[in-house]
Amino acid sequence: MTLPFPTGRNRMSTDVKAVPLQELHPNLAQAAGMVAGLAATFGPRSEVVVHDLSRVPNSIVAIAGGLTGRKAGGPTTNFLLGKIRAQDFNDSLNYMSTTPEGRTLRSSTLFIRDAEEVLGCLCVNVDVTEWKHVSAFAEWNLSGTHARAADLPSLGMSEGESRESYPVDVDSLRRELLSRAIEDIGIAPDVMHRTHKIAIVERLENEGFFMLRESVPQLATALSVTRHSIYNYLSEVRGNADAAAPSSPKDPK
Repeated sequence: MTLPFPTGRNRMSTDVKAVPLQELHPNLAQAAGMVAGLAATFGPRSEVVVHDLSRVPNSIVAIAGGLTGRKAGGPTTNFLLGKIRAQDFNDSLNYMSTTPEGRTLRSSTLFIRDAEEVLGCLCVNVDVTEWKHVSAFAEWNLSGTHARAADLPSLGMSEGESRESYPVDVDSLRRELLSRAIEDIGIAPDVMHRTHKIAIVERLENEGFFMLRESVPQLATALSVTRHSIYNYLSEVRGNADAAAPSSPKDPK
């Protein structure tokens, strides 16, 4: 059996892509100055990122390692956006996620503060896909003399892993959040009832979707409703009239 240890194109660069450090809060600038050394320490299949929360959604201010192909000025991930929306600024350590390409990452998100507020975060991603293959191969070898290749453990997404996305721009992030929400409902938008659409709005609200520009018109188009309907759904989800919008033609659905 040949184990898939990629070489060549999968060797990750530790070149740093960053905004000018003088534009950053000193605490963030200090963290940004560390990304190259940390990426070199974690190895060629790693990536270290600094986000400035004052710049959300285009929050990446420094990044080293080419694991996800992102650059400075790129957007937050869906995972971080959800934490920001929930005002959950507790560090998340050693959580596993699976990229859309099927790569398994071990990640940590550590928030950076000053005396008064949360400023941003330092994120570390390490590709452990090959180690997952080694673990499966070892388990197969230790399972007995009659083990067959067909009995190799599945390398699919494990329980407890999240499907974190690493978009290169805000449009990609918005599309990813929206497509997953609709897909998980399991019903085509043209036959959805109002309750299905409200469920989608509630999920997207919790994930921070409406913090992104052009989110309401894009969702209205996807669900074949008016913007006014989306604002009404938001108002119902939020339990107040903060999302109220001017009257508009009656929603056809």
